[in-house]
Amino acid sequence: KFVLIGPVKSNIGEGATEQFRQLCRQANVIYLGEQKASELKEYIALAAVGIVPYVQAKIPGISRTPLKILNYIAQDKPVVTTINFDLTSLVDNVIFGVRSHDQFIDTLDRILNGKLSVDTQQLSAYRSSIFYPNLIQQILPRLDAKENAEICAQK
Repeated sequence: KFVLIGPVKSNIGEGATEQFRQLCRQANVIYLGEQKASELKEYIALAAVGIVPYVQAKIPGISRTPLKILNYIAQDKPVVTTINFDLTSLVDNVIFGVRSHDQFIDTLDRILNGKLSVDTQQLSAYRSSIFYPNLIQQILPRLDAKENAEICAQK
């Protein structure tokens, strides 16, 4: 089954709107629309893969990491996305960026057939790096160095 959750943007254009309607008519597609945020964890737990499809940015090089990507990887789900994202240590081992329709379908197929999966060691390393005590250990020395540089500049 292919379960779609979330709103459909009203500005996607008539052609895309009709394509979405056709997609929802497929026997293996279920469109649930917007759901309560508190329920999303259960839906993600049942998923084999998280997809984050966006229309390609008009300004190349802009990266962002939507909260939905973080929600997927928090539950060890592979993610297929069409956007540039900031989590470069997870490229092609947890988050799979795609640039074309064919690449999108191929990547989903490879995940669903067990040919691609989450690199749990890489994901664990990422999680360790964002653990609060580890972040503080990285941030405080930089703040100290900046503060010392500012004090020295004032002398």
